[in-house]
Amino acid sequence: MSDKSPFKLKSYQVNPLDNTLVSGDDIITLQPKFIEVLVFLAAKYPSVVTREEIIDAVWDGNSYVGEKALTNAIWHLRKSLKSAEQQEYIETIRKTGYRLLFEPSYRAVEPEPSAKNWRQPHSWLAATGVLICVVLIFIWSRFMNDADFGFAQPELITQYPGRELFPALSHDERYLVFSWRNMDSQTDLFLHDLTEPSKSPKNLTQSAFLESRAIWSKDDQQLFYYRKGGEQGCEVIQHRLADDHTTPLARCPNSSTGSLSLSANQSQLAYIGLTAKGNNAAVFTLDLTSGESQQLTCLTECDYRDEYMDFSPSGEQLVIVRNLAPGQDQLILHELHTGQEQVLLTWMHTIRGIAWHPSNEQLIFASHENGQRFGYQFDLETKQYQRLNVTGFSYPNISSQGDIYYHHWQMGTSIMRVDLAATINTAPFPLLQSEFNFRYPDYSSQANKLVVVSNESGNDELWLSSLDGTNRTQLTQLNKVVREPTWSHDGRFIAFIVKSLTENSLMVIDVATRQVTEINTGFVYHNKPSWSLDDQSLFVANDDNLFQIDLTTQTVTPLSEDGGRYGVMTTDGRFIYITAQRKGLKVRTENGQSSALFSEVTIPSSTGWQVTETGVYYFNVKGPDYRLSFFDFATGQHRDVLRVPERTFSRSRGMTYVPENSWLLFTGYETPQVDIKRIRKN
Repeated sequence: MSDKSPFKLKSYQVNPLDNTLVSGDDIITLQPKFIEVLVFLAAKYPSVVTREEIIDAVWDGNSYVGEKALTNAIWHLRKSLKSAEQQEYIETIRKTGYRLLFEPSYRAVEPEPSAKNWRQPHSWLAATGVLICVVLIFIWSRFMNDADFGFAQPELITQYPGRELFPALSHDERYLVFSWRNMDSQTDLFLHDLTEPSKSPKNLTQSAFLESRAIWSKDDQQLFYYRKGGEQGCEVIQHRLADDHTTPLARCPNSSTGSLSLSANQSQLAYIGLTAKGNNAAVFTLDLTSGESQQLTCLTECDYRDEYMDFSPSGEQLVIVRNLAPGQDQLILHELHTGQEQVLLTWMHTIRGIAWHPSNEQLIFASHENGQRFGYQFDLETKQYQRLNVTGFSYPNISSQGDIYYHHWQMGTSIMRVDLAATINTAPFPLLQSEFNFRYPDYSSQANKLVVVSNESGNDELWLSSLDGTNRTQLTQLNKVVREPTWSHDGRFIAFIVKSLTENSLMVIDVATRQVTEINTGFVYHNKPSWSLDDQSLFVANDDNLFQIDLTTQTVTPLSEDGGRYGVMTTDGRFIYITAQRKGLKVRTENGQSSALFSEVTIPSSTGWQVTETGVYYFNVKGPDYRLSFFDFATGQHRDVLRVPERTFSRSRGMTYVPENSWLLFTGYETPQVDIKRIRKN
């Protein structure tokens, strides 16, 4: 029996090749390691299997990673496998291990046809059938990837300086509320009268906070929105428009994107809130009459974050956008009466907002893929999706007539340089710029090459170029999502992250041979990697802590116990790293002791800093105030190097240093302008 053979387990069909459980019309996609555990238990049925045996088989004996990962896998399998009698599929044998409770039934696999079979009479019919299928699939895929659904061409609703974000249409369809991020100004909510399009919008909030993602009450007399900033962190706010009275309703995660939704009867407000331990984002509902809140998701320990949600028009269901630990997004259908959930779609790219169409049969969502944003329509009956014929599509809001409002995000990215040796501070200068997007730069002095992620081929792949931006060559052809490339010190290899529909992997490519090797860490998620001084190890975080991966033995050694997210080794043997809180940087010495390098500055992302021989350059962002700053090793002092307009640089898409020229390179936005558009239903 092959470990990839499909089998039946009571009412479920288990498909190891595509990591799915199928029961009737329900298709549940699980992480590959979870399926491997189930396959191993099935192979050993009816025996009891020890935890050590499973860890040896699935995690190559790596008990440090496997202990926690196995517990997580069993929890997810039990949650996914549910019998009509509520009977468990997996039994825990105390102090021993686990046993499968139902006998697996393996499907016979048809033998592969031999070369002789293809020469049998009428074999040309099979070949013709295959050709027809290929053509039909091609035509279908073209339709799926670019459909217009009877929508008119987009029309511009706002065109103010800066960025107008997260449109919210009043129920009478007269007013539009949006979050306006004007350059060098605080972000506020503004009200635009659609019957007087030339009239200036009204500032509704005028506060020191950042307000966004508003929704209207049914009578259009109140707004609900997220408010961030100050000691309170993130709060859900109720705002009476008649007298501008605001009431905090609930706490929310500072780092979460989030959305809000009201039930059909307006009695329940759904929002993204903090779990009891305050370490995860889950869906909550708030009863607006009693003030009581209820947590709907992540009720036990979970390895996902819920990001957006919307009530169905009937108010009986929620659609949820869920970010999994490996980085993929899922569309989840949550039944409010039973709490049951169904995976509608697993998505390799990043979903940027979702809305339930008033027809009750369609979902509209936005996707950020290969440096661009697109809109999609998902059919709840057929479970098929089709792309809207519109680019820059983000955070849709749908009127009762089916018109879609969205903010048009069409920002090109390029590699920018700052000359640190210049006597006069100058604005960042484009180094690598074209009609394509360039991100995640990393420079190697040994190779005298720059590696970037570019969508020049249509997919995000690794590209090499000379330091002046010429001689671009494509390095990978993986047709997946490539991120965070990092050169080895000898200039021979590049470590990077690859995300697909099923996993988030750590890869290394030999630049000379183009051979790509996956590094088996046992992690379901990898943050940006870095290299040891001898290039024999990689340092990488699994979203819990930092680890050292020996490339020869692939053994995993923990480096941090305080939530390390990204770190680099300096030439003097110190290890400088950042934690999940991002309150400055820490340093770990050779004896394993950690202390603060500095803690008075919050760095806006775990990768928004660069170590040099004399100190650390880092991005410094406070609201609309965007700066590049420097921490001096010798003096222990901070100084600002450059102040730039908001969104001039990307806080999380790479920074690298060129010692030969005293240049700092980073990912910059070319046109930080976002406007709200509308597409009407024909």
